[in-house]
Amino acid sequence: MSMNYFYTVGVGPEDSYNHLSSLISNAPSGTVTGSYNGTDSSNLKNAFDTIIRDATELLCTDVTVTDTLTDEVELVNQDLQVVVKDETGKVITKLKDASGDEVAVSEIITVSTAKDSNGKTQIIMRFEPGYKLESGYTYYVTAKIQPTTKAYLKYQNESYTDTGDENTDEYLETDKKPGKDTRNDGTSSKQKGFYSNESANVTYKYNNKTYEKPYAKPVIQVNASTDSHTVVKQWENDSDKVAVGVELKAYVTEAADSQINADNPKYLTSADVKNLPTSMQVNLSEANKWTYTWENLPDKYFYETTDGIKETAIHYTVEEVQTEATNAFYGQVTESDDGKTTTILNKKKDQEDKPFIEVTKTFEGLTKTQIQELANSENPYTITLIHTDTNTSKTLIMNAGKLNDILQSNDNKKVWTYTWKLEDCLDGTYKVSESNYGKDGYDVTVTVNGQQVTNWNDFSVSTKQATIEEYKQSENTTTCSPKTFSIGKVNLIVAKLTANEGYFVWTNTPVSISERKEIVKLINDKIDGIKGIGFSPEAELQKCYFYSGNGIKDTLVFRNGEIKYDGQDVLTFDASKQWSMFAAGTYTFTEPQNAEIQITNTYSEQTADLDLIKTSVTGTKFDGAEFKLYKKNDEGAYELQKFEYTDESGKNQTRETIQVINTEGSKAELKNLQSGQYYLEEVKAPEACMLLADKIYFKQEKGKITLTDKEGKALSSEPTMWTLSNTAGKYTLTVKNEILYSLPSAGGTGIYLYMIGGILLMFAAVWILYKNKCKEVLEK
Repeated sequence: MSMNYFYTVGVGPEDSYNHLSSLISNAPSGTVTGSYNGTDSSNLKNAFDTIIRDATELLCTDVTVTDTLTDEVELVNQDLQVVVKDETGKVITKLKDASGDEVAVSEIITVSTAKDSNGKTQIIMRFEPGYKLESGYTYYVTAKIQPTTKAYLKYQNESYTDTGDENTDEYLETDKKPGKDTRNDGTSSKQKGFYSNESANVTYKYNNKTYEKPYAKPVIQVNASTDSHTVVKQWENDSDKVAVGVELKAYVTEAADSQINADNPKYLTSADVKNLPTSMQVNLSEANKWTYTWENLPDKYFYETTDGIKETAIHYTVEEVQTEATNAFYGQVTESDDGKTTTILNKKKDQEDKPFIEVTKTFEGLTKTQIQELANSENPYTITLIHTDTNTSKTLIMNAGKLNDILQSNDNKKVWTYTWKLEDCLDGTYKVSESNYGKDGYDVTVTVNGQQVTNWNDFSVSTKQATIEEYKQSENTTTCSPKTFSIGKVNLIVAKLTANEGYFVWTNTPVSISERKEIVKLINDKIDGIKGIGFSPEAELQKCYFYSGNGIKDTLVFRNGEIKYDGQDVLTFDASKQWSMFAAGTYTFTEPQNAEIQITNTYSEQTADLDLIKTSVTGTKFDGAEFKLYKKNDEGAYELQKFEYTDESGKNQTRETIQVINTEGSKAELKNLQSGQYYLEEVKAPEACMLLADKIYFKQEKGKITLTDKEGKALSSEPTMWTLSNTAGKYTLTVKNEILYSLPSAGGTGIYLYMIGGILLMFAAVWILYKNKCKEVLEK
């Protein structure tokens, strides 16, 4: 006899059914048994509740639980543990095997890891095949997991992409029981994160049929460590304080781009790291006591390389937002030793004009849109100047937002000029280099001040020395005891300071460093062939204080003295005790100093030559074929291309066809093909050949020619009737023709044999007719 369940229930006084409990010991092995005393209604109800629960419980066997992890998580270690708890939360250490004997949990349940066919990690919990899940028990596998570097990269680039299923948070406090230990206010249930498993399924047998059920999917969050950065604004003089804007700059010195390093960092925005602030500018004023702290800043940056995902530290600094108010100050920036605080000390600038060098960049052969692409690139076009004596460097990058205002010329000429004005420059030799100026599909020739550059490492340029060719003084040098002078319209005013403290110099327009040197020579009367000012002692460049402006109409203050010039006639000096004398006049430079360093990049679109060869199917070459060439325009239509040539009279002509010539040493039929999509159409076949029925589609891109289909896609297989070859950059298109009939070979018997044969046949026919006539006459 076999059974699944056997129960005894006594009703009434307990003495009358004590013997019932001994009956269950006789039940077959593996039977679920129970003996209950129904001494009152409450006990009787509990007995039947338990029996109903057991009788309706699935008797599941051959149970396996498989949890496949995602790429965003990994096991911290292989320390996997199985825990079994009963309804009260008590840990169970013994389970019943198929024979009903109690054995250790480890003899019933095993847990291991494996890799699936896609290389993903699986956690597998297996039960002994004969073991039946016991009622009221909950089975756990505990494994410690952590986010992978891929999770951190994904969080950096996309933030969280998944939401945890309901009831996927475990809440194991003492008053919670298995099966009721989940809540919805944890880190997984209905929370943002990354799925920790791709799939989690339990397979089991019931009534000899196999079933599979999925588990809910939890999520995990990355342990995104953060940092803070503080800016402190200080002023040398309290009276100078003015509200200013500052901007936090995040950067790394390592990235996927191998050119990124400490000298060429990569600056980050929220487009690069999602949890960076979208705006990192703040205002500093008395209201926030001239300080601000950015909180919860990411401190790690992740990037992909061929060796996997790497991480590096994110560094922070702060820069002052330049406005008209802040342009009057120098910002002295210092960083704390721990790199978490930036201090900006503002010192008021001397209003003297600073020496400058103009750098003019000319782009030839590009449109404004293409130049915009160079400026907006992740690694934008850059010019670097290094002063060879001091090793100080200046980096020039185009202001992409102001290209329309700064670029000169137009797209019709494809010659564009961009000019930088470098302040605070030194005289002397600069090592010049430019980077990121290449453009796909173009060859670039670079010249600096007319000299072609082939190797930037060996290239340097000296700032061009200006030359004054004429100077007209308005009147003799005058002492500064009076306050007002009539000097006429001039472009130069020089005032000598008392106590040999140097010279105040005003020019109507700013002057570069080399122009300043020439003006100093003019003050010292040391320009050959020109009568200069001739002040004494000799002026020195470092003790000449240059100011500029088209008329000092609003009164310039210099060392607490006022100077005013109306730009037409009247010059006024105040605090005359600081001036000993002045001179005024008009100078002219030999050539305008529009630029001291001129860099020109000539972009030549890469072209290609295509030689055409006509042959028979067997390889015999033919002359005389003619083709028409069509090129796709911007609207997607093909246009017939015309070719210029000079006729016998020397006149320039155009033709619409290309004639194929196979003579040894002949030039390519198609020269300097520009980038684009083309097709060739044979309009005249060689003699005795069939006209090619198909069009030959091809494209030229970055100097390379490729056969394509009508849609411009590269062919996957070589056509039957034409082939394209490339030898040392020379492209040859060989086109085959079907022969209609064979022509006689040169130097042979030609058609004479055929003619003689035909004549003989005609004579034979005449002879036969003659004989037949003769025979008819004889018969008559």
